Amino acid sequence: MCRPKFSRSLLFLFTAGLLLALAVSLSAETVVVPFTGGTAAASTLLPYSGPVWISVSGTGTIAATPPINDAFYIFTDAAGIEIPPVYPDPVGQPDSGILWMNGAAAQYSISGWTAPPAYNSGHQYAFLAGVSAGPISFGVGDAANPTDNTGSYTVWVAVPAEVDLTPQTLNLRSNGRWVTVFIELPVGLNPRNIVRSSIRLNGSVAPAARPWAIGDHDGDRIRDLMVKFSRSAVQSLLSPGEDTITLTGDLADGTSFLGTTTVRVINPGRGRR
Repeated sequence: MCRPKFSRSLLFLFTAGLLLALAVSLSAETVVVPFTGGTAAASTLLPYSGPVWISVSGTGTIAATPPINDAFYIFTDAAGIEIPPVYPDPVGQPDSGILWMNGAAAQYSISGWTAPPAYNSGHQYAFLAGVSAGPISFGVGDAANPTDNTGSYTVWVAVPAEVDLTPQTLNLRSNGRWVTVFIELPVGLNPRNIVRSSIRLNGSVAPAARPWAIGDHDGDRIRDLMVKFSRSAVQSLLSPGEDTITLTGDLADGTSFLGTTTVRVINPGRGRR
C-alpha cells in the first residue's frame, strides 16, 4: 500500500457535508466538551498512541469582548457573527475559548501547526495530530471566567488506516460490478476486529456483505481486510478528474478508523482529465 505521510501538522480540511455524515454515522469515541472551563473536562475511553484523526465541530456564544483564542471558529457573537481568532500565550492569557488537548491549547499541542484552519461555515474541522500513549483529554481553557461561554465542542477520534482501492481508474461508462477496497490498520490492531457493517465510503456507501477476506494485498506482512462496494453506488458520488475517497469504520472495541485514497475518474465521450 502507499504509505501516507503522517505529520503532526495540519494536513487538510474535509468538506462540511462529509464531516456531518461522519458525525451522524459514527458514535464511537465521540467526546462532548462543554464550555465550562478547565483543561481536562472530558476524555476518551480508549487509549491512543501516535497519529490520530481529530474532527471538531460545535457552536457557542461568548459574553466577553474579543479578541478570543478560538482556533476552530466555533464562537459567535450575539448576532451570530463569527469571532476572528487571535493567539495569545495560553499561559500568560488563560482566558481562552480554544479547545485544549492533553492539557495544552490545541494549536500549541499540535507540533508544527503554524496557522489556524480556514474558516468553515459548518463549524466542522478535521486534522491529524500526534498524541502520547493513553487516553486523550479535552477541555476549554477559559480559566478566568468560565461562566461567560455557552455551547460545546464535539470531538471525534479515529486511528489512521491505509486504504487501497481497485480499479484505480474508474470509467463512468463502465458496467463493472464492484470496487474493491483493502483496509490496513496500524500495527497492533487486527483487521478481523473490524465491524464490517460499520464501514462507510464517503460517509454513505456500505460494503456488500459478501465477499470479504483477510489477506496481505500489498505483501508487507501486515494483514488487511478486503471488502467490495457496488461500483454504481461509488461512481454516483464521483465526477471526472481526481477524486478523494474517504473510508471510515469501527472496531469491535469501539475504536474508529479513517483512511483516504484517490481515484482517477474518466467519462469517455465527455472529455477526460
